[in-house]
Amino acid sequence: MFNFTTNTYEMKREILNFTKKMSINLDKTSSKFISDMIFGIEKSQSILFSNIARELSEDTKLKHTIERLCLNCNNFNENNLNILENNYFNEKQPVSLYSKIYSTVSEDFISCNNETMKAEDVVLNRLRNNNAKKIFIKDRGYDIFELFLKNLKDSR
Repeated sequence: MFNFTTNTYEMKREILNFTKKMSINLDKTSSKFISDMIFGIEKSQSILFSNIARELSEDTKLKHTIERLCLNCNNFNENNLNILENNYFNEKQPVSLYSKIYSTVSEDFISCNNETMKAEDVVLNRLRNNNAKKIFIKDRGYDIFELFLKNLKDSR
């Protein structure tokens, strides 16, 4: 017979340990939001607030849990996101240096080339801060002449 309750608690403990590291310098509300979201997404295998809220199994009405998650999501500002990204990057594990989803129909979209340049800036700043050696290997979409000039300038 399998003991699923023990597996769930072990998973929750690992997620809480991870989110504790990730939430350094975040306020208590933001830290709880991060842990609830990561645990809820993992357990429900969904990104829908209603499914996440169900898996949290809180003693309050489901509607109140969903509203709390939505409110915390709306209040999670750019500063909190930067803190979270820095904590994630500083865990010294193999991690993606940059990941962002953008839409060509969004109001602040300029061009794919502009998004590529922004991504390069983030990656180069992170590498520069860690005094890492750089080797540039690029695939399709990175054959922008201005990008090559920028890389040459930054590598000096």
